[in-house]
Amino acid sequence: MLALRLTSRLLHRTATVPVAQQLLHKTCKRSFADNMANSGTVEKPVEKALIAKLTETFRPTYLEVINESHMHNVPEGSESHFKVVVVSDKFEEQNLITRHRMVHETLKNELCSAIHALSIQARTPVQWENDPSLSKSPPCAGGMAYEAKKNQDST
Repeated sequence: MLALRLTSRLLHRTATVPVAQQLLHKTCKRSFADNMANSGTVEKPVEKALIAKLTETFRPTYLEVINESHMHNVPEGSESHFKVVVVSDKFEEQNLITRHRMVHETLKNELCSAIHALSIQARTPVQWENDPSLSKSPPCAGGMAYEAKKNQDST
């Protein structure tokens, strides 16, 4: 049975974005900035898409999708920074990198358009049973505000 916990609180964290994902963002047709301009909706379409795709692909025994956008320098109501916790038998005998690649592949359209940062905790049911704790996301490093200040200071 699927234990699904939706977390609507907006937790703002700087999740690590691999180099491949950064390159992917540069090649996407719809930019992160475009998404931010249209992010004021209450519907949470990105969160719903993440839940639907992760559920369909992994048939998880536990799934948690946490919107951490409020912890970052983004407009209120944004859906740009997420943490996902996926517990699935499909991760059996897969190393951590492969698990993350599986999640990235599943969410490639969202990573290309809506999601700026994604933290992934992909575990097997046995791993989750032994340790159901969530790792803390790192604090925001300043994001766009930090980069703007850094650029201003260097001129």
